[in-house]
Amino acid sequence: MISWVKDFVLLTIIIGILFGATVGQYPLAAPDGARYAEIPREMVVTKDYITPHLNGIKYFEKPPLFYWLQAASIKFLGVSDFAVSIVNALMALATALCIYFTSRKLYGRLQGIIASFIFATSSLVFVLTRAITVDMALTFFLTGSLCSFLLATQLPISIKRSLYLWAAYALAACAVMTKGLIGMVFLGIIAIIWLTICNQWRNLKTYRVISGLFIFLLIALPWHILVQIKNPEFFKFYFIEQHFLRYATNYAGRTQEWWFFPTLLFAGLYPWVVFFPQTIIHHVPKHLDEWKQAKSTLFLLIWIIVIYTFYSFSNSKLIPYILPIFPPIAMLIGNYLAPYWQNQKSRQIASGFGILFILNIVLGIGAIAATFILDFNEQAFSKQNLYVVAISMIISAFASIISYRRYGLSSGFVVLTIITAALWLYISPVITTINRQSVKPLIITLQQQLKPEDEVISYGAYYQDLPFYLQRIITVANFEGELSFGMRHQDASAWMIDQKTFWERWNSNKIVYLITSESSYSTLQPTAPDKMRIIAKHFDTLLVVNTK
Repeated sequence: MISWVKDFVLLTIIIGILFGATVGQYPLAAPDGARYAEIPREMVVTKDYITPHLNGIKYFEKPPLFYWLQAASIKFLGVSDFAVSIVNALMALATALCIYFTSRKLYGRLQGIIASFIFATSSLVFVLTRAITVDMALTFFLTGSLCSFLLATQLPISIKRSLYLWAAYALAACAVMTKGLIGMVFLGIIAIIWLTICNQWRNLKTYRVISGLFIFLLIALPWHILVQIKNPEFFKFYFIEQHFLRYATNYAGRTQEWWFFPTLLFAGLYPWVVFFPQTIIHHVPKHLDEWKQAKSTLFLLIWIIVIYTFYSFSNSKLIPYILPIFPPIAMLIGNYLAPYWQNQKSRQIASGFGILFILNIVLGIGAIAATFILDFNEQAFSKQNLYVVAISMIISAFASIISYRRYGLSSGFVVLTIITAALWLYISPVITTINRQSVKPLIITLQQQLKPEDEVISYGAYYQDLPFYLQRIITVANFEGELSFGMRHQDASAWMIDQKTFWERWNSNKIVYLITSESSYSTLQPTAPDKMRIIAKHFDTLLVVNTK
């Protein structure tokens, strides 16, 4: 018991520092980060926690659990970058601890520790602790649900087994309340395949299906009923368009080539990707009887295959979608590496460090080459940033392989983990500042002169971070985008305006500030050359006022 507490405390501190350091010190990434900050802010202001709103417009693309968590953080910490960013970091930390807990239960203490650090230092995981999306929360709830189900299968019929199963159903409901039906679809498909292969259908009654379904509906159903009562248009848009059409058609305009997810998995699992192929080969049973005996490992493999395959066939593909397969991958790699921890050499692991050496050298040279190619007047990072990255890659290449060859896997793993974590912390500012869609620098200039009675107009686009940082609904002119559905089901004519209304307000005696692109400005300026004064510029976005 003491070792459990000790491990949880140390992992919480170490991984908490990795995920929490620099959180909230940089602008929200637009559009996603700013969107998922503004919706909960408006919930707190309006006290309407049933119908999500974005810039005052009904917004039904996602269910509200992540918004509620964000809103609670805002109420407790105030409106700030930190308040809306810390929730994501906490979800990632909770996932890492869940990985440790499950891995230790299944395989052992060392396996759990290794797995948690592999997850925490994988590049995609770290990036998504800094980019606010619902996917990290979804990953936590899915991981908790699937791990609870898996741990229940290891136990005889008992109260403890029932508690694990009820937790699985409850967390699946939380996943549904975070990102929709996939929260129950993944648990259902993975469990069905596992039950079939392991010939467990005869024991179905021991899986608390009836009571579990009751718990699931108790958590997931009330909001869906309430939001439908308040908004009759909800069902068709949310279920038909946002679930089925988005998956089966190019409805969302997010199709990608077949190689999108393989490439993303390779890059996102860095640096541990060099051990992934051999891990899979090691864990895949050679005969059917072995499949049935390695039930826990089989479950983790099914988990990876089902989610990866599901999204591979989707017509909508985005970077965070495959995040939920990283926990089982980390657990399997941890289980594979652990037996070699105490100086036991392995040709396969040595080859992994060798491949990583080559990969890091290539990346280091690539970073140096980029300093001669990129125009740094147009970048959010400097030559010095790339030099540090290059040096870190080269140091990592030599330090990790030398440590492994001289002292074994334990030394190589620790060195690689420390250098990787340090590199991620160094480049973390770039994760958000590299995103040009944030207009926070213009907002800071605007806040210095904006008065309550002045109007702010976003023209030709909806700049997602404007309402959050200004803490007010903004006027949007000549644009609908993702706000179009809500605009059709409410009267938003006061702040969602057309070209004619824009000119009426711009030419009034009221002070009006405009944020728009250079191209839009070039079309507007000839119409009112004396009332289009540029105050500030950020990349190709301008802050303009209608005074001389």
